Amino acid sequence: MPLFVPSYNNFNPNRCNNCFNVNTNKPCTATKVVCKCCRLIKYCSFKHQTIDMNLHKEFCDAVVKIMKATNATHILDCAATILQEGVAGERGGKHELRRKIDCSMYLLEKVLERPLQYHERVLLQHPEVCKVCHAVGPNKLQFCNECHQIGYCSKDHQEQDRPNHSKWCQGYRQNFILNDHEPLLPFLYGILKYSEADRQSLPHDIYQLASRTLYREIRMPTPDGPAMEQQEEIDNLKIASIFSWVGTILYTLSTTNVLDELRDQLNVYLVGASKETSFLNMATCASLFSCIPKLRTIRLFLIGPNTCTNRTISFAYNNGQQVELIHYRHLYHQLPNSCTLDHPQLIVAFNCGFTEIRVPTKNTWLPTIRSLLQFHSVPFAFTSYTHKEAIDDCTTVLSEALELYESNEKLTYVKRAAVNPFRDPRPYRNPDILDEKDELYHDNGYLSIVIGKKYS
Repeated sequence: MPLFVPSYNNFNPNRCNNCFNVNTNKPCTATKVVCKCCRLIKYCSFKHQTIDMNLHKEFCDAVVKIMKATNATHILDCAATILQEGVAGERGGKHELRRKIDCSMYLLEKVLERPLQYHERVLLQHPEVCKVCHAVGPNKLQFCNECHQIGYCSKDHQEQDRPNHSKWCQGYRQNFILNDHEPLLPFLYGILKYSEADRQSLPHDIYQLASRTLYREIRMPTPDGPAMEQQEEIDNLKIASIFSWVGTILYTLSTTNVLDELRDQLNVYLVGASKETSFLNMATCASLFSCIPKLRTIRLFLIGPNTCTNRTISFAYNNGQQVELIHYRHLYHQLPNSCTLDHPQLIVAFNCGFTEIRVPTKNTWLPTIRSLLQFHSVPFAFTSYTHKEAIDDCTTVLSEALELYESNEKLTYVKRAAVNPFRDPRPYRNPDILDEKDELYHDNGYLSIVIGKKYS
């Protein structure tokens, strides 16, 4: 076993992460060794604590420094001392816990003189506290035996929370066993076996889409369905997940009736693109032809300052059909005049984050949205992680339309903050503990579709 772990594999504060790095098939929940200094991270043994020392020490020292300065026994108590606020009921308790977490993160970044790393943020955003009363208690809480993620200070509090937790337990369990390994996909060699005569209805969900494209069953894990081995469940989750992007495109085309109007070429603008290229490969793009065999060419224009490349990537299939991924490393509204793009039949912004930057003068999405709204009769779809974000994103688009459009122009919502049937099935813990609607979130979790129209 290595003496130094350079990074974590999908870090989780409720398991021994060194064990998980070695064997992702067996998450270790026997974490009886708590760091005596910061009291935030747990291990299965002192040996694994020693292995982790190089990665943990700087953060741990910063936590201890703050606790000593405030004469506290836990980093959240440091924040409480500074804020000098008391708990006022359950909802008030959630708000206070959120303020304690935010204050702790702020203090640590000041002491460390750098942004917190992902695993450091997770330790603070999901502290070991009772889900009901928020009492702090490393190794004093009883965790759910199914998901190993949610803890309670007493049986009474566990029973009190059972109706709510039962809605999320499976997602928490899947999140607990997820790893960062890439899914293994079959190499298609550019062979497509379907034609226009074979066209079937659009799959109902992402698992059906993956199964049809890969010619193998990708089963959806369900509490009432056939039992699956843990490895099969995780493999199916990850394989299905990479079809979320093309699935959302297909669903939007079908919902807006653009699918029926297509001929032999499809042009899609993917604005704000960053990691999309990772999910647009020969296997996933084959699903577009599977559902729309009449297409000969699909041109996906990936536009955004964070695209992985600035060149065109092409996939050619055996019957002459092809996909072109055309990248432009620019903000859409700042595209040079030399960039000539085909007219779009669909515009999509995945995991858009229109309201992530609250200062209007610094939010580069606003001028881009205004530019995109000038494409009349072209569906503009955007996805959001949570329902709360989706509502905010919808409000932003509507506000820009009201400011931009004349009296003979109108913005129509086809879908508004709706659950996306092709969302990425992998669940992630929501760092916003005040968001009671989405304790867990998904990539492309909610879908909104607008169409701007001009009337004569």
